[in-house]
Amino acid sequence: MKKKFKKLVVCCIVMCLMVTLTPSIKAYAITRNDVSQKLESLMKQYVGRTGTWSYAGGSQCYGFAHMIFDNVFNRGSKQVGNGALSSNPTNYKLNNVASDIKTIGTLGPGYSAGQLENLLEKAAPGDYIQVRRNSSGNPHSMICVNVDGSANTIEIFDANSDGRGTVKHYTQSFSTFKSKNAGVSVYRYYDYYPDIPVHNCDDHKGTERWKVSVSSVLNIRSGPSTSNSIVGTLSNGTEIYICEKIDNGGYTWGKLSSGQGWVALSGNAEYMCGTIPPSYHIQMETWFSDTPMGNEIKECNTQDDVYLCYKIFDKNSGKYLDQLMSSNYSVKETIYNPDGTEAFSYTYNNDNNWIKIGNARTGGTYKGKVEVTGDWNGNSERTVNFIERKDQIEDGVSLNDAFSSQVDSVEKNQKVIYWYKMFDANSNLAFNQYRNREYTVKQEVYSPSGEKIKEKSYNKEDSGSLEFTASSIGKYKCKTTITINGKDIALEKTLDVHDIYTIEYDANGGQNAPESEQKHYGKDILISSNKPDKSYIVYYNPNGGTISRRGQYFSCSFLSWNTDKYGSGITYFAGDTYSKNDSVVLYAQYENPKFQGSPTIYRDGYTFEGWYTEKDGGTKVKEGDVLTGSQALWAHWKQNLSISVSADKNKVNVGQKVTVSGTATGGTAPYTYSYLLHNKDTDSWSRLTPQFVKESSYIWTAGSTGNREFFVEVKDSTGKVVRSSAVAVSTEKNLAVSAKADKSRVNVGQKVVVSGTATGGTAPYTYSYLVHNKDTYSWSRLTPQFVKESSYTWTAGSTGNREFFVEVKDSTGKVVRSSAVAVSTVKEENLAISAKADKSKLNVGQKVVVSGTATGGTAPYTYSYLVHNKDTDSWSRLTSQFVKESSYTWTAGSTGNREFFVEVKDNTGKVTRSTAILVVTK
Repeated sequence: MKKKFKKLVVCCIVMCLMVTLTPSIKAYAITRNDVSQKLESLMKQYVGRTGTWSYAGGSQCYGFAHMIFDNVFNRGSKQVGNGALSSNPTNYKLNNVASDIKTIGTLGPGYSAGQLENLLEKAAPGDYIQVRRNSSGNPHSMICVNVDGSANTIEIFDANSDGRGTVKHYTQSFSTFKSKNAGVSVYRYYDYYPDIPVHNCDDHKGTERWKVSVSSVLNIRSGPSTSNSIVGTLSNGTEIYICEKIDNGGYTWGKLSSGQGWVALSGNAEYMCGTIPPSYHIQMETWFSDTPMGNEIKECNTQDDVYLCYKIFDKNSGKYLDQLMSSNYSVKETIYNPDGTEAFSYTYNNDNNWIKIGNARTGGTYKGKVEVTGDWNGNSERTVNFIERKDQIEDGVSLNDAFSSQVDSVEKNQKVIYWYKMFDANSNLAFNQYRNREYTVKQEVYSPSGEKIKEKSYNKEDSGSLEFTASSIGKYKCKTTITINGKDIALEKTLDVHDIYTIEYDANGGQNAPESEQKHYGKDILISSNKPDKSYIVYYNPNGGTISRRGQYFSCSFLSWNTDKYGSGITYFAGDTYSKNDSVVLYAQYENPKFQGSPTIYRDGYTFEGWYTEKDGGTKVKEGDVLTGSQALWAHWKQNLSISVSADKNKVNVGQKVTVSGTATGGTAPYTYSYLLHNKDTDSWSRLTPQFVKESSYIWTAGSTGNREFFVEVKDSTGKVVRSSAVAVSTEKNLAVSAKADKSRVNVGQKVVVSGTATGGTAPYTYSYLVHNKDTYSWSRLTPQFVKESSYTWTAGSTGNREFFVEVKDSTGKVVRSSAVAVSTVKEENLAISAKADKSKLNVGQKVVVSGTATGGTAPYTYSYLVHNKDTDSWSRLTSQFVKESSYTWTAGSTGNREFFVEVKDNTGKVTRSTAILVVTK
């Protein structure tokens, strides 16, 4: 549509003002010069001093750096961020950085020299630097004083770099800084713009000067909208310079000439002076598209609709020309055939439009030309290549994501992919590479029962695939429908799904059958050549005997496979071909083993009769019999003929009877018996029964003492005879007892031990003791019953004459009494001794016997002998101690007159001496 515009000289100005002047601004933000002056003052104050530098919750380098940073930027006492311990590998960064701090950059371990140079060249005086030391891993904090990019050096202001809390100001090269620090971070105060140069307040050409008038702060945003992010703030009273203005969202937005961003001027700032000239950049764009004013194309199908499009607009704002100013102009669009001849043209008088080429009949390169004349002049050309295309659509089913493979059938439960693709049959280009038209695609899969099991739709996609699992046996229908310009193009594929067949090998009671094999539809498979093994185990029960082994394996021989467990089906041998499209279980067929090599077995007193299937009875299994399975076999025994003998007594007295009995086992009843006697003392034998008798016992009467052995012979019904082992019987004398007392005379109060000695009879013995007072004719039994002790101690209570008797009872109960043992009890007399010598005169060399007779006291007595030489008046004790002998023989060694004395000591220890006995030696 043609519009009338008033001609303005402004059009010329528009074409010239392609560059926007952006003068700098002066604001009340902190400048580099302010910071450097403060640092100089602080360095003069602190360099060379030492201390702990506790500040803002930290100390040493951390506390000092915070103190300097807060002093420079008037922050008060607060943290830039939390430091980390040496154990933290990221302690080159501060945690929880304060809201008025911005991070300039961070480099972790392994950074390059180039990365460090880039970061440090961004650092400015007053910036806070946090590092991690290479050597110790400890964190360190410092303040940047200056960076010289041309010399690659940095000036540092810090404390405790020497470990002693000293404040230093020094310069390091970037390389030295890198060698000392494994990681580095740089932080800056948010209202500090070190790169803004200070301008003369009157120098504001090409900009507008404004003053912030909000009560708090004015946000700086990344774009001219409240939806853009906040990148900074301006405090009340700050003067700013605006180089561009845009109305958006109810605000007039101003772009800061410093490049910091955009601020909302409306109601937030007061205009002071300056003007912003127009900054339009008008240009024309021309292109071919497959839709009106759509995206540019370079190639198309000869059958496609193609449009030559143009637009005239301001490059800076994106607005069309007619939105910016009134102009009078016309636009001519011309299409040229591949041979250069003009196909057709059309003229417009607006800032954007198009013409449709239509369906080209031949391939080749077509040119489009757009010419603008009037208040604004210009032209532009574009070309588009029409290619002869042959649209082709294919679909198929595959087992992978290849868009060319095809399968007609698969096995049950296989995952398959139903795909389609649209392409140019001439060039094999994908559809969307040469066509840009709207179309939809729908894929559908139907199960053999006709149920739709999966569906997938696409919008303008020239290829696609749908995966599904063929879980049912039968024919699946796969359908693809492509809808272009309201017309449907349908494609279909049929997929046959077969079962997966299995050949399962059953060892049929054996083991190690081959693994199951899959049999695929229409394909033969060979029967496995692997053979199973099968064995039976026979468990032997010795049934009371001793056996060399308890079990034995018998191996079966594999013959073939059969479809029936018992061999009545189809037989297959290893390597045979199985062709059926069906699953099958093949059962192993075996030849059963023969019973042989049974273990050695023994049972004392028995004869082995064979192996049987039952403990009692059952079927006998012989060597060579065919085994049909594992089983337990029992040993059957026949007991050998044997006889055991016993006697009812092993000791008897002469005249007593002994019953000898025999007990027969084994052999074949009935039994008969014969009895033999062996006199061990005389080694004579006697058969007590002249022939075998039915009685299994025999009574023998002991006729004399001695040791005898009895034997019993047994004869079974087969005539077999065996003899028993011996049973010993000893014949002893009749029971008798003798008694004695250890004293025949005792004083009142003394003890007498009366002992009994039993003989004969049948031990063991028990005893009873009796006393007879002859003076009073009274009897007393000293033990109320028979006791085991063979002696009894009696204490004399009064004087008198007594007789003691001992009764003995043997194990048969027989009792006999001993003869009397006389003991007299007298009243105790004083100890006295009388002495005598068998000679009163003798010659030298002759012997004299000196005797002592003791009375009274308490027997027994001991004696000692003394001699006194009257001529020399010398004494000698002839016995060194008291002795039992009541006499002493002395030999005369020299002549002289001698007196002999005898001393006696009784049982109480009392001693008395006899009178002298004079003996003269000549």
